[in-house]
Amino acid sequence: MTQRVVTTFIKAAAFASDPANKDEVFDGWSLSGFPKDAFEGDIEGDTLANRLNPLIDDFIIARYKDQVARAKAYGLIKGDVDVDAWLEPKYLQQALKNLKLVNYWSSYDANGEIVKLGDLNKKQTN
Repeated sequence: MTQRVVTTFIKAAAFASDPANKDEVFDGWSLSGFPKDAFEGDIEGDTLANRLNPLIDDFIIARYKDQVARAKAYGLIKGDVDVDAWLEPKYLQQALKNLKLVNYWSSYDANGEIVKLGDLNKKQTN
């Protein structure tokens, strides 16, 4: 069941990340009551592939660890939190493999520097 849910999310992220589907994605999102041009303006200078990147890379892990440290410093949490124990990438990795999307999105290091340029981003920059 978990695998099916994760695979469905990855399918949706892949569809929405494809520039060919941008208008359809924004049309759907505009049903929330926000105008389509608000979404277009929000991603100006960026891509949906970057915004909807589902990878659990070092950058994402570092951001969670930073937020945990801040929450502890502000007294919002008392004990230690093991962020690595929260993350279980096996369902994501299986979905990417099953859908042939292993190299679709770019991966980033803890500092936000690109480690692996995804196939989708290669197409968009060429």
